[in-house]
Amino acid sequence: MAQPEIVKTAQEVQRAHDLLIEIILAENRNPLQLGQDEIDDIKAYTTVLCWLLGHQYNTVFEDNLHMLEEGLKKLGFSLFDAGRLVRVQ
Repeated sequence: MAQPEIVKTAQEVQRAHDLLIEIILAENRNPLQLGQDEIDDIKAYTTVLCWLLGHQYNTVFEDNLHMLEEGLKKLGFSLFDAGRLVRVQ
């Protein structure tokens, strides 16, 4: 199976990360006056971007991904063809 094309540059990913971090951590906290659900979503998005950027200080997404993969593996599932979850018992 062909590798997926990378469509964003490292600079674009870093910029998105920095923007989201500023919204939730900056001195002028929550300048858009977002609700708590939206702030929680932004925090989740940030953990994915930290994973992509290889940040060692924020491993929430990596830890959750590992937990999901291990849980599925214990149930006999494995991911094939970069996108198809199959029970392999």
